[in-house]
Amino acid sequence: MRLPWPCLLLAPAAAADCALCMAAHPNHPFKWGRCMPPRDRCDAPKGVELLVVRGTGNKWFAEDFLDQLRYFAHGSRHLGGACPQSSTWRWTEARTTVFVAPGLRAPPGLFTLPTTGRERASYVAILRHPVLRVVSRYWFEGAWGQHQAEKGRPRPFGAWVNRTRFPNRQSPGHLWNVPDNLYSKTFGGWRGEATCSAAADPTCVGGVGAAMVGKAERALAHIDGLLITEWFGAPAQIEFLSRKFCFQTDGAGRSPGAHASWWHFHRPRRAGGGHGSKRPAGWVPDELELLVGLNKWDLRLFARATEIIRRRVAASVGDALAGTLPKLAP
Repeated sequence: MRLPWPCLLLAPAAAADCALCMAAHPNHPFKWGRCMPPRDRCDAPKGVELLVVRGTGNKWFAEDFLDQLRYFAHGSRHLGGACPQSSTWRWTEARTTVFVAPGLRAPPGLFTLPTTGRERASYVAILRHPVLRVVSRYWFEGAWGQHQAEKGRPRPFGAWVNRTRFPNRQSPGHLWNVPDNLYSKTFGGWRGEATCSAAADPTCVGGVGAAMVGKAERALAHIDGLLITEWFGAPAQIEFLSRKFCFQTDGAGRSPGAHASWWHFHRPRRAGGGHGSKRPAGWVPDELELLVGLNKWDLRLFARATEIIRRRVAASVGDALAGTLPKLAP
């Protein structure tokens, strides 16, 4: 008799009859064929909540990373073949996310996650330099045929930004093409309406002010798996991930073998936050100053996030390896 999927993680299963990770399932769509070898004496988080911030490399993290660990995608038809010691990861797509402490009421209409008593032990969010993220989204989505004003004539970059920036509709349940302060909105409690006025507050940018950014900064503390796109290939962040999610390395964020077929950090199926194949070499938007202004608060939040991650990486892997994290664009 086939057990329903909520019971499968508790049901006994013979090793030959189950797959430890989604990549090892015989019908896995990307057919990596094996899981990353586990790290000795290491307990991986039981379940992962991937908080998707568009344009930062979430598909890479899900398909080249989580699927090779002891996780199966939530709701996957392959869950029936998972081993008892496996767990699930869930993809939460582009929504305003707030973290609620015990005893407090959840804000109506927003996606909420508990700070304690988590259904999934690890919360992961990936951030990328805010200006580079917007440029990437333009060349991946803004230049698509479905967004063109006329067939064969993509909207210029500035026109695309102005068409998608606030006060154009930015629903808290669908933060899709957002070229202005996306991180602040995702984690600061954005409800689709301005929270400040530039007439009364000179620091207000597109309806986002200091109070919202303060909420977003405090929210970062609850995201234990906070990552930076530009550091996906950095040994220090890789070693941090290996110790957190329990896969083998050489101890310094590199492959433990010369020809480890599962080691995809240097040749991922999807580039982390990439999608730049359509972008001409050396292309720089004329509207760079506009982008910097529109993302004033996200640039501050991104700087704060990198400080948090540097400290966490140093605490995990040591100051020497953490000191090799590359410099980021200003």
